[in-house]
Amino acid sequence: MKSSKGSAGVSIGSVAFGIIALLIVFIVLAGAWKDASEFRAKIKSPPPTEVYTPRSLPARASSIQRTALLELRGIWYSKGYHDNKMDGDAVQEIAFSGDGKLALVSGHDTLRLWNVETQKLIDTLSVHFESWHYRFFVQNTTGGVSSPVVSPDGTLAATDFNRTEFKVWNLKTGRERLHVEGHKSNVSDLLFSADGKRLYSASYDRSVKVWDVETGRLLKTFDGYKDWVDKISISPKEDLLLAVMRKGSEMRNVKTGARVDQLGGIRDLSKAMDMSRDWNKVLMDEEAPKIWEVGSGRMLYPCPQRAALNPDWTIAAVGRLGAEKTKDRVTLIDLGAQKQIDELDLRSFLKGSFRGVSALSFAPDGNGLFLGTLEGEVLHFGFAAQGG
Repeated sequence: MKSSKGSAGVSIGSVAFGIIALLIVFIVLAGAWKDASEFRAKIKSPPPTEVYTPRSLPARASSIQRTALLELRGIWYSKGYHDNKMDGDAVQEIAFSGDGKLALVSGHDTLRLWNVETQKLIDTLSVHFESWHYRFFVQNTTGGVSSPVVSPDGTLAATDFNRTEFKVWNLKTGRERLHVEGHKSNVSDLLFSADGKRLYSASYDRSVKVWDVETGRLLKTFDGYKDWVDKISISPKEDLLLAVMRKGSEMRNVKTGARVDQLGGIRDLSKAMDMSRDWNKVLMDEEAPKIWEVGSGRMLYPCPQRAALNPDWTIAAVGRLGAEKTKDRVTLIDLGAQKQIDELDLRSFLKGSFRGVSALSFAPDGNGLFLGTLEGEVLHFGFAAQGG
């Protein structure tokens, strides 16, 4: 009899535990659904946009008129909500179409497509809401979209998704075109071929893969890299691939996969950090960056660390993120002359609190500078026709 009572007690306890577990799961899923519904409702309304015509700036932006080269054109917002309970959507990267008419702004929770000329929001392509319910029970990941890239003709965009995957979007319809899974670790960089038919993806799994944009089919894999691949660059003829790793870099022949150690007059490519768009210049050495001419192999000029470069690599924009007292300033440097030519004091025209610059990017034609902030703003500066 004691054994029977014991079994009944265990059975009742198991049922009670099961009921409690189901209630907990129901509560968590209900919370996740509520979070998702509320967030999606918030981003449906277009974010506020402020556009300033040259010489008609608000009082807080008046100091920008004293700069030598730049004038404030407008402030966009990568975040589409104003809820004090939610953190600001820090801008992570800004990518442009080849003609510079479209800008894709990635944040921690949003991915927004902007018309650069009208400075109006076109669409919100992807959402990563970060409630603890969703992170832990559904997505099991943190971080937002960090490697957006737009196809040369401006019709498609590719973004990393859920760490090891990426998506290709149709920018005309705002709809997802491809969802590709293929890497074993985080996707770190994406790059379209010149004709837009192939997409290169770099990953922390020490590989670079090539995909057919139309079908999503894997075409080729470059593996065997010694470290995580952080960034990739493809030559204009698509015959050479530069992979930049945490420590060092490696150039390969795209057709054969063989390692290439010399490019023009550059005999050692192990410290290459980036290539100019025409591949006539190479940025070498992360600790003491210098720009070298590929054909002659001669050093052209030093370059600041973590600087954004204009298209012809003659001007560097540097956001002083590390120094607390100067984190609100962005400096423009003429690399050839090795002198400062302009400086922006961001606190003079930004609203509210300001924690620092999170992204810097030049327009594809070099006539504009775009700054993303940790609060979610995107500041667009145009180069003044006349200085002062």
